[in-house]
Amino acid sequence: YQIETSLIHDRSDSCMLPKIWNEWINKTFMDEQAQQHLATDEDGMCVFHSKHREFKRINQSDTQLLSLIEFCNETAHIKIIDLRGVIIYTDKPVFYLQDLNLTKDLNLCNAVAFSPITISNCNFDGGVFIDNVQFISELIIQDTTLSGRFTAHDMSQFLGLKDGLVGVDWRFQVIYIK
Repeated sequence: YQIETSLIHDRSDSCMLPKIWNEWINKTFMDEQAQQHLATDEDGMCVFHSKHREFKRINQSDTQLLSLIEFCNETAHIKIIDLRGVIIYTDKPVFYLQDLNLTKDLNLCNAVAFSPITISNCNFDGGVFIDNVQFISELIIQDTTLSGRFTAHDMSQFLGLKDGLVGVDWRFQVIYIK
């Protein structure tokens, strides 16, 4: 979990996402039987940082990630949506972020996205940080407003495949950067 970029230095040895996840579970489900802890893989990594695709699929990491983003955005004492180092994978055709109004910074530094991502009809009032991120597949941004800071330092890679060629495949449709 040691994440470092030119702008972010964090050398903690543990992931804080299970703690935030448990807080979300406790707030969402009052029934103790419904409560569950965030799954960890055989390497001890949480479902968001795990490299094991089948583990992520079984534990619905894509759905859980969306819930975590919304919870962090709505919870006053959480100051940033800190998803540094997450590995995004879905067995669906596309991982969608849509119809979100994020008021806090979204930090995806050092993340890896194996699945195509479509960001549609979203507002990012806080900053968006994608330093040293690898988009292995397409990143499509449509009808989205970025009002805060935006960084993509430290060798961020956009490796979406288009017509069999490796290259950037950004398909912007009405993007507003204020």
